[in-house]
Amino acid sequence: MFFDMMLSLPMRYREVYESRAQRAQNTDEARIPIENFQGQGLVFAGDQDAMWQGDVAARGIAKRNPRLEAHVYPDAGHLFSDDITSMGRSWEKTFGGTVEGNRAAKQDSDRILLEKLAAWHPAH
Repeated sequence: MFFDMMLSLPMRYREVYESRAQRAQNTDEARIPIENFQGQGLVFAGDQDAMWQGDVAARGIAKRNPRLEAHVYPDAGHLFSDDITSMGRSWEKTFGGTVEGNRAAKQDSDRILLEKLAAWHPAH
């Protein structure tokens, strides 16, 4: 990672976050007590997120609070996009996922979000 940084190359941060999480000693004290959240929510993540372990976090959050619904998309990275290639040449290393995976995640997460918002906040 430091080599890439020195050369101004795109970087992946996931390994750093995973390493820090494995070595953390106060995980219970550091985590947000999501069990206390009384609203309803959605959590979206890609299983190939190159930035951080969002997929692990999404599943863990939903497991600790059934009012939160996790959607983890296969072959999707950190940024869902109809055209992830528009993020430049380094999108694959920086964000992760595949072109199709990110596109499918974008379309499905948008659909779910709009459906849930309409159900949770109906027009009068």
